[in-house]
Amino acid sequence: MTEPTSPVLLQAHDVTIGYDGRDIMNRLSIGIERGRFTALLGPNGCGKSTLLRALAGLLAPRSGTIRLEGQPIAQLSRKQLARRLSFLPQIPRAPDDITVRDLVEQGRYPHRRPLAPWSAADRAACTEALELTHMVALADQPLAALSGGQRQRAWLAMTLAQSADILLLDEPTTYLDMAHQLELLALLRRLVDERGKTVLAVLHDINQAGQFADKLALLSNGSIAGLGRPVDVVTPEIIRTVFHVDGMVLPNPMAPGPLFLPRTALTIIDATGEDATRS
Repeated sequence: MTEPTSPVLLQAHDVTIGYDGRDIMNRLSIGIERGRFTALLGPNGCGKSTLLRALAGLLAPRSGTIRLEGQPIAQLSRKQLARRLSFLPQIPRAPDDITVRDLVEQGRYPHRRPLAPWSAADRAACTEALELTHMVALADQPLAALSGGQRQRAWLAMTLAQSADILLLDEPTTYLDMAHQLELLALLRRLVDERGKTVLAVLHDINQAGQFADKLALLSNGSIAGLGRPVDVVTPEIIRTVFHVDGMVLPNPMAPGPLFLPRTALTIIDATGEDATRS
C-alpha cells in the first residue's frame, strides 16, 4: 500500500537560529503545508528574514532540523535544493549593467549543465516568467534603469523562471504601489490554486495577508505566536500581543477573511527605557 503524502512539505523542527553567538529564535517549530499560501508576519526584528534564510538552506540552525519532504536539507546540494525551492531575499543584488532578460535567465541555473545549450524548456520558462510579471516590454532594459517596483517584478520573474515548487519570498510587495501589490498577491494565489505551488511570503499588511493567504504564521520574539487560518489568527488579543496595536476585527465585506481596524499603538518600553512605539 502506498503511504499517504504528508501535507507538510517544508518543516523546521525544534530549531535554534542566530548570528554572532546570539539566538534570534530558540527551539522553534513550524510546518509549511504543500500547495498552500502561508504568510509570515510580525514586528520588525522578530526574526522573519532569519527564519526564511534558514528554511532556504542559507543559514544552518545551531540545533534542530529543517526537512524538505522528510529529508534534511543539509543533505541536499545547492543545485538539488534550488530545483525544488526558490528564495527571493528582501534586498537582492545583481550587477548594475545586467538586463532584465539576463537576470531572469539566471533562474534557470539549477536546471542547466555547464556549457549545455539552452533548451526549449529553459526558453519557455523565462518567457512565461516575463509574461506573468508583465516585464516583457522591459526585458532588454538594464536593471539599474528601472524603478524600484519594476526591479522587484524583475526579481520575481527570475524566481518564477527557476520553476521550483516552493517559493520563499521575503517582503515581495516592497517598492510596489497598491495596484501592483494586489496584482502580485493575486498572481501568487493563482500559482497556488492553478499550479499547486507552495508559497511562504513575508508580508507586512495583515489585511492583504488575510485576503490572499490560506494560513498566517505570526512571529514574535523569535517564536510562533499564532499559526492557522486568518479568521482564527487575526483576533484583537493576538494582534495586541504580537504587534502591540489595539483595534477591532470585522468580517471583510470585500473579500474572504477578517478585516483588522487599528485604533492605537500601545506603549512599549524597550531596554533603554525609551518608548519603542515612537521610534
